Amino acid sequence: MNSGCTKYCVDTSALILWWSDSYSPDVFETIPDRMAALIVEGRLLTSRSVKDEIKDSSDPDEFTLAKWCRAQSGFYVEDDPDVQKIVRTLNDTYQNPPKKKGKGIRGADPFVIARAEILGSDWCVVSAERTSNGSNFNPNIPYVCEARDIEHIEFYDLMKREGWKL
Repeated sequence: MNSGCTKYCVDTSALILWWSDSYSPDVFETIPDRMAALIVEGRLLTSRSVKDEIKDSSDPDEFTLAKWCRAQSGFYVEDDPDVQKIVRTLNDTYQNPPKKKGKGIRGADPFVIARAEILGSDWCVVSAERTSNGSNFNPNIPYVCEARDIEHIEFYDLMKREGWKL
């Protein structure tokens, strides 16, 4: 498994963790600009399916994660036929029971994993899921990434790799 990816395909869970939980822009003011710089450099992106999972506020004046994401040109990548083919395989293999709202990866998860897999070994998946939570019965993102030889990191690891001092 790769141990030093320099490009990041981010899952909804990591974005929510960053924005509204552990690393809120209210406290960590420089993270949005640093994240935007990674996008401009072509080193941070996510699947178009993540956009559907990020909920917007009913307050039009509130600057939300959804608004920040929409403002980033090139952040959302459409899921092309190659990604969709891998997603079908992931869903068939890592959903229990398959194609139902059971355990395992679902929603944007397989799209984020498939995108990272297609992009190659210098890309990793960033999520808020912990590696110890996965199993063959209830596979999560880290479990599936390990099985597919895709590096998985958490948001904090991304910040460390980038050398961000906040």
